[in-house]
This record gives sequence, structure tokens and C-alpha cells, in this order.
Amino acid sequence: MIAFNAISQLVSLGGILLLQTIYMIIVARVLGPEDFGRFSFAWSIIHVMLVGGALGLNNTALRKISANRDRSAEISQTIFWLRTILALAQFGIILTIAYLLPESTETRGMVAIFGIGFAIHSICLSMNVVYQAHGKLYLASINGFVVFGGHAIIGLIILLFGGRLIALSTAYLAASVVGFALNVILFPKTVHAFRIKRHDLWREQIRESVPVGLGAFFHSLTSRTAIALLLFISGPLETGIYSAASRIPFVLRNVPHAFLAAVIPVMAAHQERAATVRRLFKKSSIIMLTMAVPLTIVFFVFARPLILLLYGEQYEASIVNLRILSWTIIPMFAGIAFSHVVLSQDHLVKVVPWINGIGFVTVVTAGLTLIPRFGDKGAAYSVLITYCVIAIGYFLATRRFLFQRLKEK
Repeated sequence: MIAFNAISQLVSLGGILLLQTIYMIIVARVLGPEDFGRFSFAWSIIHVMLVGGALGLNNTALRKISANRDRSAEISQTIFWLRTILALAQFGIILTIAYLLPESTETRGMVAIFGIGFAIHSICLSMNVVYQAHGKLYLASINGFVVFGGHAIIGLIILLFGGRLIALSTAYLAASVVGFALNVILFPKTVHAFRIKRHDLWREQIRESVPVGLGAFFHSLTSRTAIALLLFISGPLETGIYSAASRIPFVLRNVPHAFLAAVIPVMAAHQERAATVRRLFKKSSIIMLTMAVPLTIVFFVFARPLILLLYGEQYEASIVNLRILSWTIIPMFAGIAFSHVVLSQDHLVKVVPWINGIGFVTVVTAGLTLIPRFGDKGAAYSVLITYCVIAIGYFLATRRFLFQRLKEK
């Protein structure tokens, strides 16, 4: 089942990455560096909310349902209830950001429409986590392809008809609605009845979610802070130049997440059983290393032809950024592999906010130091430094559990 789920996730992810990559390349070419910088900033806000906005509730649901499937309905219904409240609150935050932006009315409208799509998509993602906990990751993979692939397809059609920023955000909203509708149909047929209901265990779920939630929030901020700092310090032009280069290596972080998504429920089912978790980690880490090293070399060596082929001469300044960011792939993949061990074990998750908090402080400090002097290249260096710090943090957090000889419990 692990192999089947992993393959289905990788196949789905391959399609998503292909469509999203084509989509972003065309968006960058059509919009130009300045408008692409604005688009990247808006999408970065949604990314922060999607990843960090769940506040750890999805991970709590995954761990609890994986270990107690007989309580799945009660756990999932409470998670859906909490996630709905959070989504509405976060939509309000997105509207506030849109209002405060020192940008055009079009940019504000784009951010607001993205926010509506986010609120719908966030509930959809919580349903996907329940699929994953029940060993039905393939259903989550299908839904992910519908939303992210649909976003790209609809967006490309809109671009063909001359659509710009607001129209592109509408594409994401439409894809989120379709994905949610599909889940509402499939969920009762494959898992159990879909209900958004509060149960008495909601306080317990919030309490257990706080460490992972804070960690996820800091991590999502860390991965997107460079774009925000660039926009406010150097302007949309350099933001677009940096974003074009960062899309190429950073889209690959979905690959280890997709593979390990099939492994983490099994790790979670073996709480504090170091030998079993260590065997799973060893296999997955070898796969991660086998992918990361060749990709790093390819992106560094072929940075110039890749940028010119994908984006054109208007993004020639992105070549240096890609060469710098190519070296983030190895610490990125390694950090993700170690982080999934942490996220699967109840006694380790408390370190997540500390590690990702340090990562956030690192990227802000490095960004404020390097961006004013080096611009988009300073942002690239700050991100490279940050991913190395995060990878070291997760290694230190798991070292004793994974590598110390422990008796199987």
C-alpha cells in the first residue's frame, strides 16, 4: 500500500509540477518581471496561509486517525469545524493585507480573490489528510491534481484571452471550487460521512496542534519571506527576477513531500519504535540524496540556457540567482526527510516551532542584511543560508532517536 500510494502521489505530483511549471513560465513571460513580481507576492501570501494557516491541525488529524481509525469520524469532524473557523479568520487577514498594500487596485483585487479560493481550498486539504490517514492517499493525489492542475489549465486559457492579475486569481478560485465539490462527493463514499461538527475533544486537538502549527507557520513564512522583503525593499522588478529563478528549484520540494506523505502514516503508527522508523528513514533518505545531488549539479551548470529558454532575455538577471539557489536543493531535501520523522512522533513534534522559528529569524536577519546591498542576489543567498540552518536543526532533533541503539518496543 505504501508503494501504491507513493506512486500515485508521485504521478499526480508529476502532472501538477509539469502544468504548474508551464503555467508559471507563461505567466512570467506574458506579465513581465514587474507584474510577475506582484503575482508572486500574492501567491506567496496564499502559500503561507495554506501551509502555516492550518496551525498543525492537519498533522494532528493525520497522527490521531492513523493510530485510531475507529475514531476517525469524531476526529475529522472536529478538525473540519476548527479549520473552517480558521479559514474565515485568515480570509479576513488576507483582505486586510490587500487593503494595506501600497499597490494598484488590480493588485488588491487579485489578493482578495486569491483569499476566497484559499478559504475553500483549506477545507479541501483537511479532507485530503483524512484520505491519507486511511491509506487512501491516491484520492488526495487526485484531488490535488484537480485543484493545482486545474488552476494551471484555467489560468492558461485566461491568458490566451488576454487576462491579467485579477483574472489569474479567479482561475485559482474556480479550481478550488471544483476540487471541493469533488471531495464532497467522494468523501462519504470512501471514508465516512462528511460533517463539520464540534466535539468535546476540540481543545485537546488544538493543544496538540500548537507545536506543529507554530512550526508550519514559521516554515511557510521562512520560504516566502525573501519575496516579501524584496518587494518592499527593492520593488516588484527585482522580486520578479528572483521569483523566476526560485520557481525552478523550489517547485522540486514537492517531490520529497509527496514521497514521504506515503511513509509518514506508517512512521506515526510506530510511536517511539526507533528501529522501525529508522529502517523507513534510511530507505527514504537514500532516495532523497539520489535525487538531490544530480538536480543540484544540473541547475548550477545549465542555469543560463534554462533561464533563457524558459523565460527569455528579459529575465537574464535571474541566471545568477538560479546558480545560488541550486545549492538549496540538498539541504532542502535532507531537512524534509528529517522533518517527517519529527512530525510522525508525538514526543518529537515539540521541537518543530523552535527549529522553524530559528529558520524564520535566520531568513529575516540575512535578508535585511543582504538584500539592501545585493538586491535579488542577496535574497537568494539568505534563502540558501536558511535552508542549511533548518536542515542542521532537524538532524540534531532526530539524531538521538534515529541513531542511538534502542530496543524495539
